Amino acid sequence: MTKRCVPGTYLHHVGQPSRFLENGPPKALKPVSLRNIEAHLRQFLDASVQGGRAPEEFAALADLVRLTTVREGLTQLFRQHGGRVPTSAQNISGTWTAIAKYHVKIEPEELEELRGINKHVARPTIGMTDKNISRLNQFDTHRAWSLPCRRVCRPVAGA
Repeated sequence: MTKRCVPGTYLHHVGQPSRFLENGPPKALKPVSLRNIEAHLRQFLDASVQGGRAPEEFAALADLVRLTTVREGLTQLFRQHGGRVPTSAQNISGTWTAIAKYHVKIEPEELEELRGINKHVARPTIGMTDKNISRLNQFDTHRAWSLPCRRVCRPVAGA
C-alpha cells in the first residue's frame, strides 16, 4: 500500500483479509465499520469542498490526512453545525488518525498533532444527548415507567 492510495482502494484494502501483504489487516473489517469509514470520508470531503477546496485535491489518502486539510475540514463541519462540535467530529478525527498511522505512515510529530486534534474535538459523553431526550419526551413518562410492573403483575391465565 503506497502513500498515493485513493480512498476507494483503502476501503477495499481494509475490507479484505491480507495475511501476505506487508501491512495488510489480518482480519477484514466488518461491513458496518466499512460503512462508517465511508460515511466519515463523505462527510469530511463534502465539508472540505464546501469550505473551498477543489475535489481534485483529494486524489490520495495522504492528501486527506495533511494537518491543514484536517483542520480546515473540521472547521467547516463546525460551521455547518452552528459553531458546535458535531457528534461525528471525534469519529472522523479518529478515522484520520488511524489512516495516518497505519496506512499513510506520516511522521511521528504530525501524528501527535493529529492526536491532539482528536482530543480537542472529543466530546465527553455525560448523560443523554439532546436528540435522545427529545425522543423520550414524546412518551408519557408515568405510563412508560409503569409498563414493566403491569406486565409482571398481570394475572396468569389458568392459575
